Amino acid sequence: MKKLLISLSALAFALSANAAWNTSTSSGYWGDSSIWNQGHTPSVGDDGINIGNNTTVYINSAVDPVKSIFIKSNATLAFNQGAALTCDSISIDSAGATMKFLGGSFSTAAQLNQGNNGSYNYIFGGFDADDNFCAAAAKSVNSTNRLQMKSGSYATYNVAASNLLSSTVAGLDDNALFYTTGEFQQMQSQFLFDFTNITLESLAASGISDSGTYYVALASWGVTYKAVGGSEFNPVLLSSEDTDLVAFEGFEWGNGTNQQNNTLYAVLSVNVPEPSTYAAIFGALALAFVAYRRRK
Repeated sequence: MKKLLISLSALAFALSANAAWNTSTSSGYWGDSSIWNQGHTPSVGDDGINIGNNTTVYINSAVDPVKSIFIKSNATLAFNQGAALTCDSISIDSAGATMKFLGGSFSTAAQLNQGNNGSYNYIFGGFDADDNFCAAAAKSVNSTNRLQMKSGSYATYNVAASNLLSSTVAGLDDNALFYTTGEFQQMQSQFLFDFTNITLESLAASGISDSGTYYVALASWGVTYKAVGGSEFNPVLLSSEDTDLVAFEGFEWGNGTNQQNNTLYAVLSVNVPEPSTYAAIFGALALAFVAYRRRK
């Protein structure tokens, strides 16, 4: 009996020793066991997950649920097209920590937390590891609890034609990049809007052929919105590749008049050139080419 108890104790100790934090030690894909210090891909059996200092981990598909995730100093957790992750909680834990959404989504029933020791980055849309541009999906961050963006947060929206909405009528909350049925708190952040990936070709492919006002649903609140004093939003803008094609007109609360139970939109003015403008552009390019050939 004594030997049996000793054996059971040894087994319990071994099992508890295996249940440790799983930390990425190099950059790579979530499903690659070689990048994790525990020698296996993350699972609910781990005490928690660390995206280790100075590493980037890409998620390419729906993966198994995990417990807590901490994104460490200058580390990035990137969601590629088709990615889906559910966890108990996630913490943007250290300076330079980044969440990047290239079409995938993150869901949690707990808070999305930020530390207090540095700048934090949220990147929506952009270029993947193969240098292909991807637009962020609606509900990139989907929470039924509190979401936080403290002072020092930076949110970069690489706006694509597929992000544009024609109106702010009720029901478009589902298009928000940040979505919560809880509380969106302390949103004193800097927003960078990058229009360089909205081209005439992408507008045409999305069925946008005329000039008009369009919206990007940034965040939706199911309960209440709170901001720490000072300026709520400090947008920094990058122009479209096509001169005067897109202009930023500010922010607008949709579906109501206040900041509760509401959705925040970025308001964009899209001006597609008339055919005569195209002709003038091509004519100018042709003259420039002729002048170049003569100079040679």
